[in-house]
Amino acid sequence: MTHQTRFDEDWHVDAGFNRDPRNLRRRVEQSEARRLTTICLTERVRHSSDWVREFVRACQAAAYDSSVEVQCALEAELLDASGALDAPPSVALADFLYVTASALPTPRGKLAPEQARREIETGRLLPTKAVEWLVRASVGAVQRHDNAVLLQPFALLASLGLDRRHLHPPMVRWLASEMAARQARCVVDEQVGCPEAWVVDCLLAAGVTVSASRVISTLTQHDRKVVYA
Repeated sequence: MTHQTRFDEDWHVDAGFNRDPRNLRRRVEQSEARRLTTICLTERVRHSSDWVREFVRACQAAAYDSSVEVQCALEAELLDASGALDAPPSVALADFLYVTASALPTPRGKLAPEQARREIETGRLLPTKAVEWLVRASVGAVQRHDNAVLLQPFALLASLGLDRRHLHPPMVRWLASEMAARQARCVVDEQVGCPEAWVVDCLLAAGVTVSASRVISTLTQHDRKVVYA
């Protein structure tokens, strides 16, 4: 299967809202200059974040009278293997909830990548168990939230000293089927190729919508597509 990426969409645009709310309009104007048709403005969120409603309204205002279709998303961290997220209930106000993992979600909470890697190297933690926790956490988040989007899934594995040999297709297919059943999406990083093409193929085969971030767009490439590899 071939995954083709649109040059006229970018689904992970740093909103910069908390640094300066005016950044939202700047992002939209930059997207117009790039001839993009759709963007998703994203902002990191924590359980204590109390500005979600203002962010969503500001995104809507920034998109007013623009040729670009603007979506907004909140990016939340996985907390444990059950799929709990570091996010307030108000995340439901956004168009999408992006699920990320910068630390290994375990049944007892997050484990820093450096510590998880040491435990794997010393044999205290099996690579298969680490991967299982990450997949189960992702599935749990998808099951809990109707607007969930996995952002660059499995990017954490490299920090744990693991690679595609430790990511077994049945686990990926299980994740893909759960995502498809709940209409969850996936956003890949087009520049660094994350996740790998075979993972994307599994998602697409299950019917998961896969979109790209950090695409390269020019005036002459407005309607082109490129093979993801």
